[in-house]
Amino acid sequence: YGLLGDGVNLAARLKSLNTRYGTQLLVSSETLQSSIGELFVARTIGKLVLKGRTMPTHTLEVIGRKGHIPQDLEQAAEFHENGFTLFSEGRFEEAKVLFEQANSVFCEYDEGAVPQDKPSALLCDMCNMYVKNPPPMDKWDGSEHLNKKAW
Repeated sequence: YGLLGDGVNLAARLKSLNTRYGTQLLVSSETLQSSIGELFVARTIGKLVLKGRTMPTHTLEVIGRKGHIPQDLEQAAEFHENGFTLFSEGRFEEAKVLFEQANSVFCEYDEGAVPQDKPSALLCDMCNMYVKNPPPMDKWDGSEHLNKKAW
């Protein structure tokens, strides 16, 4: 029961986080590391330390099936993913540029229906915050501690 309970709990938390990020489908990296992961385009939302946990959950948004979504969305996901790599390395100014590019492409695809892509915008804001107030780099791993169970 414990293992099943934890999986169900994680799924419920990720479902709730869709509200915070304006996304439709969030999954853990463990889900995408299975053989089906290669079939989908996804981008990292964050290394999230969920309330009640001590270890980060690498959380991704599934954007769509490879080859079945527009090429510009695949490119935007790549900008975002590369930005997150830089973010995790503490290279916040460089990461922000890529998050801004991803934001631009995602918003262009939505034809302006959404003023900003929430995941990219949130990470841009975090980059701005960390440029002004850098975290201690000897302890930095790019994770974000969330203090709420539901959003």
